[in-house]
Amino acid sequence: MLMICCMQELNIKKVLRKFMTKSFTFFNIVFFAALSMCHLIGQAQATPIQSSSYDAYADPAMTNIDRGDPEDEDEAKDPFEPINRIIFGINQFLDKLILAPAAYAFEDLLSDDAQTTVKNFFGNLGEPIIFINDVLQGNAELASQSLARFLMNSTLGFAGLYDFAANQASIQPHTQDLGITLARWGIGSGPYIMLPIFGPSTLRDTAGKVGDYYGDPYNIVMKKQHKKGLIYVRSAATGVIKRASILELTEDIDQGDDPYAQYRSIYFQNREDVIKDNLSDEDSDTLSDNE
Repeated sequence: MLMICCMQELNIKKVLRKFMTKSFTFFNIVFFAALSMCHLIGQAQATPIQSSSYDAYADPAMTNIDRGDPEDEDEAKDPFEPINRIIFGINQFLDKLILAPAAYAFEDLLSDDAQTTVKNFFGNLGEPIIFINDVLQGNAELASQSLARFLMNSTLGFAGLYDFAANQASIQPHTQDLGITLARWGIGSGPYIMLPIFGPSTLRDTAGKVGDYYGDPYNIVMKKQHKKGLIYVRSAATGVIKRASILELTEDIDQGDDPYAQYRSIYFQNREDVIKDNLSDEDSDTLSDNE
């Protein structure tokens, strides 16, 4: 009887090991297939770069727009526009139902100091993945800054509740993600995609989001400790914080003639500006050729 139980346990372990191997292999195939597709599409299109840092829905920097009349250019980058518009409509509905009310509550119920404390805490949790992308880009200066920020704020900043690095050491935060890293590596942006819930993206930035999720040290630690729920709590809180930062702006856009086109235009400009900020002039010229 004991022998049978041991054999059953071994069989279960073999099945789980095989499943995990297949799952990881599937993730690798999807991830690298996405990169290959967006690189090939980017080479074929040879269009100016579409790039940046935070999601367009969630970054105050998206207000700095000066693109002339980019409508035709944006439409050329959006081959899935009919489907994207449907997803956009669903996202708008969910936003008005859940995210926007939560963002208003965040602003109305918390004082300015309390809001800053919450932003500092969740911002500090994102420093490790920023550091990793700085390293992947070979940017020693930014990598040292992000590492110093995390160490200072996690200790002297009381677990990130206070931004000691910025206020006392003048080390300001910067934006970084795998989408920017892939752009630096010469990967083309690929087509524009409206992701359910997550909003505007491109094929390259979508692959970047997936890579950041699996490579984020916080997520890895929480999974190992069987506290995956805290990953979702962090994601939800970060989404509310970012949504609260652009409430007034989105109100104006939503009252316009074509909010979808305006969000798309803002996303392209925002990504372009942030990626250019992370590139040297020579790299930026090379990237423009690849896109």
